[in-house]
Amino acid sequence: MVDHNLKNKVITAMTTSSTDEHQRLIKQVVRKYFYKQGNLIEMYTFFSLLHDELYYDILKKNIKLEKKTIRLLELLASPIHEYAPHLQKTLLQKILK
Repeated sequence: MVDHNLKNKVITAMTTSSTDEHQRLIKQVVRKYFYKQGNLIEMYTFFSLLHDELYYDILKKNIKLEKKTIRLLELLASPIHEYAPHLQKTLLQKILK
């Protein structure tokens, strides 16, 4: 089940913070809530919903994100849980660097 309070906090933080802090914020959420628990399906669902909500704000120019940050959101919104286990681990380690 997606934690909507967490999603709303992330959206609020992304609208109020500088562009330098966006990637750090996303990686912090991944580490704290999903990576330690190993719940990739919940992570996929969370970031899919977050990506969808942020997409319209990005188009309206309410939020300015760097291309790297947009790519990171798109990657986290992809179905990582369907990959082979060794690829999941490798991909998450690269994301969290």
